[in-house]
Amino acid sequence: MNSKTPEEMLCVQCGLCCSGAIFADVELKSASEATTLEILGLEVEEEDGRWLLIQPCGALRGKRCEIYQHRPGCCRTFECRLL
Repeated sequence: MNSKTPEEMLCVQCGLCCSGAIFADVELKSASEATTLEILGLEVEEEDGRWLLIQPCGALRGKRCEIYQHRPGCCRTFECRLL
């Protein structure tokens, strides 16, 4: 018997939110968050005083986030319209 909800199953089979198919970049909340992501090896750019996480996200492995426990706030609050 599968204990995962339909939402949990879809989320690890899609990856569109991180693959660059929907977004070219994702705005980060602070320079500190950008620095943390850069330390984790992700591509971040500063543009007009805004910090952007470039897509496709370098933490996406297959359809899963390699840095899930350390993902930025924008990823934590993202609401998937497929769900």
